[in-house]
Amino acid sequence: MSRLSALARYVLAFLGLFAVIQPVPVLFIPPDPFSQLIASGVTLVLAVPATVVFVRRSLSVQRLFLYILCMFVAAFVVLALTSFVLTGIGASYAALADYGLRGILFQTFLLLVSYAIAFHLVYRGGYARLKARFA
Repeated sequence: MSRLSALARYVLAFLGLFAVIQPVPVLFIPPDPFSQLIASGVTLVLAVPATVVFVRRSLSVQRLFLYILCMFVAAFVVLALTSFVLTGIGASYAALADYGLRGILFQTFLLLVSYAIAFHLVYRGGYARLKARFA
């Protein structure tokens, strides 16, 4: 592997892992710009060693970006379904979107569910089984 391709692999893995890790510290801080910079710094500190481990273990960057795509789509679908259910039962989910304990637990639940769905689809062959079932 040439140095240029190794550098490209490190950069792509870093960008992918940064996108995967970024939602986690954002859950626990208020949405002002200075706190977001702190969250980005925490993500940077976590993403650099994860990138080194990722590249040294020769894991697939293509699967990582497919995981990111599935993660964001799953987060959107889970959030939409949760919103439909809460609206259907007449509950106000505005209270769950604040930065109190209920809001943090609700957002953490949504994030973990989207991570789990994306992991199942990409790394456990869930998409291939789903495609085979409906084909």
